[in-house]
Amino acid sequence: MKIEQLNVMLIDDDRATNFLNQIILKESGVIKLPEIFINGNDSLSALSQRMVQNETLPDLILLDLNMPGMDGWEFLTLYHKQIVNYNGRQPIIIILSTSQNPSDLKKAAESPHVSHYLEKPLIPEKINDCIQKYFS
Repeated sequence: MKIEQLNVMLIDDDRATNFLNQIILKESGVIKLPEIFINGNDSLSALSQRMVQNETLPDLILLDLNMPGMDGWEFLTLYHKQIVNYNGRQPIIIILSTSQNPSDLKKAAESPHVSHYLEKPLIPEKINDCIQKYFS
């Protein structure tokens, strides 16, 4: 099955990581230029605005856990409150983090919105496996 061009939201406070991830995602061949947010607040605002305007949400969200201000867990909590009444297609959320903390892995596995957990760095094989798993 041919995979359409995917819309991706990348949420990570590290600009260098975002730059490298953008290259890797683009090289996958099925991902449009990702929409990059350096904090959870701005990304939630963008998602909320899309829901209010009845626009489609991203196909895929790559979410860092360790960010100043609003971390990935707080993002997921607030995202859950926003998405409850949304009837459209919901994004696949993949946590992309340096954390190897067993409690983070357990929490991710128990979250109704997290589809997958990847450890940084993102490499082509990891994202390609996820694309095949969730979008083919």
